[in-house]
Amino acid sequence: MSYQREPAGEWNVWMCEPIADRDVELIRIAGPMQPAAFRLACFPHAADSSGALWHLARQLLPSVEVLAVRYPRHDVRDADGTMGDLDEVVSESVRLLRGWTDLPLALFGHRSGGEIALRVAGRLEQETDIAPRCTFVANWGASPKFETVRLRSPVVALAGATDVPAQPQWRACTRDRFEVEAWVDGGRLLENRCADIVNLIHDQLISTPIE
Repeated sequence: MSYQREPAGEWNVWMCEPIADRDVELIRIAGPMQPAAFRLACFPHAADSSGALWHLARQLLPSVEVLAVRYPRHDVRDADGTMGDLDEVVSESVRLLRGWTDLPLALFGHRSGGEIALRVAGRLEQETDIAPRCTFVANWGASPKFETVRLRSPVVALAGATDVPAQPQWRACTRDRFEVEAWVDGGRLLENRCADIVNLIHDQLISTPIE
């Protein structure tokens, strides 16, 4: 897999190439000097929303390197607003992330990206000997459609007042630890609570034992 580096001020960005309209892409955001201790793969809400994760990535550096997943450029959302071609996106994401498990890996899904993050976590646990250190899902109040695999790694749900997840359904996603962190004013967590999310991610990654 080849990457082209693009300088971006305080951090460096590597983009997977070649890029095709139907491909899932990885954008690696890393510090230029200090090596990271952890890696966080981020799954945005839709094909055009990976940019919303950049502010989060900047605050996580240098201790956490970010892999931002970019979905195919064609519309991947169905008429009802759900993600289309979900199995293909999950399979491609798993294939790409297999090469990035040299650091402790966690997953972060924003809104409908939470469904993808959970499914990717399940596939990684099934197909590799490395379980994600933690899977974070943010601003996603729907019950997960995650019936085939229960994770053996922790799940942390980050919620606003209007999207606190139904705990019984979410608790069933993992045999490990499950937590909910909720904010009354957290309707747009990436914009309004970014610093809190960064602190929570750091705390979770540091406190979770490596298998």
